[in-house]
Amino acid sequence: MTIKMVVCDLDNTLLNEEGRVSKENLAAIHSLMTQGGHFVAASGRTINQMEQVLVNLGTINRENCYSITMNGGVVIENKKNRKLAHSYFTYRELYQLFAFAQREGVCLHFQTDELIYLFHPSAAELKYLDTQQLDYVVIEEDQLTYLKNEKVGKVLYQHDDIDYLKDLSVILKDYCEGDLTISYSANRYMEINCGRDISKAQGIKLLAGHLKISLTEVLAIGDNYNDLEMVELAGFSACPSNAIAELRQHCDYISKKSCNQHAVADILSHYRQINQLK
Repeated sequence: MTIKMVVCDLDNTLLNEEGRVSKENLAAIHSLMTQGGHFVAASGRTINQMEQVLVNLGTINRENCYSITMNGGVVIENKKNRKLAHSYFTYRELYQLFAFAQREGVCLHFQTDELIYLFHPSAAELKYLDTQQLDYVVIEEDQLTYLKNEKVGKVLYQHDDIDYLKDLSVILKDYCEGDLTISYSANRYMEINCGRDISKAQGIKLLAGHLKISLTEVLAIGDNYNDLEMVELAGFSACPSNAIAELRQHCDYISKKSCNQHAVADILSHYRQINQLK
C-alpha cells in the first residue's frame, strides 16, 4: 500500500521548540508534494496562527492543499480559504466556560480564526506564546460582551499541572451544557471543542473522503494527546522521539530524532526506504 496523504501535527512535531520548520523537513515535504502526495498540516492552532508555517511549506493559497485547524473544529481548503467543516461555540457556552475558569483559577484562551483572547495568563504563559509567535490580546475585564459577535472555535484552559486539568475535565462536563470534546496538548493545555467527536481524526476522515483516498493510504504524524485518535485511525503512523509515551505505543515507526532534529524528514525517509512512499 502506498501512502498518498501525510497528515502532520505542527508544534513539537514538524516545528522545533522555537516554532520553526527546518530546511531538512521542508525539503522532504516538497519532495513528497512534487511526487503528487498530499501534505496536510493538522494543528490545534487557528488558520491565521498557521499562516506563516503554510507560507514556508508552500501550501498556502495552493490548489488541492488543505489544513486541519483547531483540532479538527475547522477544516480548510487552502486555495480559496473555504471551510469544508466548522464548529463554533454559542455565547452561552462561552460564558459557562469562562465562569468555570474563573471559579477554578485557570488561565483561559478563547481562539477565533484571527486571534487569541487571554484571561489571567501567567508571565510564563505569555513567554511561551511569544516563543511560539502567536498573536494574542490580554483581557483585563471580567465580562464577555465583546465576544458576542465573534466565532470562537476552541477554548483552552492552561495550567502547569496536566493531571490537575484532567481532573477538572470530569467536573467541567457536568458544569457545562452542550457537548464538548476535550483533549490535551503540550503538557499544559486542556483543549475544548464544541460538539461531539471533534478531532484531527475526524478532519482526516473528511479529507480522505473529499480526495477519495483510503484511510489505509494515510500517514499520521504527531507527538501529543490530541494526536492519539489520528495515529490510531490512519493506516500508517509515526512520531518523533519526543512524543509522549501514550502516543508512542500506537505508532508503527518511532523516529530516533526529535522535533529539534528534523524528525519529519527522517519519518518520510523511512517510509520511502520500505517502498510505502514515493
